Amino acid sequence: MTDDLHLDDGLRDRWTPAPDGGFAGRLPDGWAQGRSVFGGLSAAFTVALGRKVADPSGRLRHAAFSMMRPLAPGPVRGVVEVLRTGRTTQFVTVRLDQDGAPALDARLLYARPVRGASVAVDPPPPPPAPPPATLAGFPEDDPLAPGFLRHVEVRLVERNLPFRGGRDPSFDGYCRFRRPFGGEVGIVALVDVWPCPSLALCDGPAPASTVTWSLHLLAPPPARTEAFFRYRYRTVAGAGGFHTAAGTLYDPDGRALAHSEQIVAVFDGRRPGRDRGPTA
Repeated sequence: MTDDLHLDDGLRDRWTPAPDGGFAGRLPDGWAQGRSVFGGLSAAFTVALGRKVADPSGRLRHAAFSMMRPLAPGPVRGVVEVLRTGRTTQFVTVRLDQDGAPALDARLLYARPVRGASVAVDPPPPPPAPPPATLAGFPEDDPLAPGFLRHVEVRLVERNLPFRGGRDPSFDGYCRFRRPFGGEVGIVALVDVWPCPSLALCDGPAPASTVTWSLHLLAPPPARTEAFFRYRYRTVAGAGGFHTAAGTLYDPDGRALAHSEQIVAVFDGRRPGRDRGPTA
């Protein structure tokens, strides 16, 4: 299941009806993030399952995820339900269970344009940056890099790296999957590629885990692409091990495509290197 996995809307076909009324799926090997599967992949499987029941005329506009426990590679059970369908909105809930326990809960909002609506607000474009072909990525031999990064290409606009005792809790760079991706499923997965920016302050390895994630899809995503997207991501505030981070994903034309906010638990176990400059 690893070699032929495409992160696009065809992912919904990975879910098959189960005798108990739910759906059966399987999370692939080769996408490790610490002791669990890459969170963006788990969320993508959730969004793909939502499409099994959602009105195809509605565009996914918002997804709220609660990450209750780690998901491991292997069998996973999905439960999906339409909570309400209105004239312009539809609310769908999805839950992923593994080993008999709930692991991931999602609330999905699908929307259709409101007839006659005229007020529009365009998000600002990102600041200028060199093209991705001229920029370096994460060090290929970095022993701290999670396993799923083998499927991702990253180019750093700001050469800020996790666990290097830096001063600025922010990341700015380009990213794409190595295989063609796209649709709402691919974009959901892509947004989660970047680690919590607070990890740039840590002066050594520190596990981190997303607790809640709110994702707003601002514009229709491409059905499939091989191009780089830009992501600007910054910690808003953090203390006591829980950090709030927000970011914006821009498509290859510089259009704001998604806005993301996460609460991330950072288990640093040490004082971040606040008095040292970046070492990377």
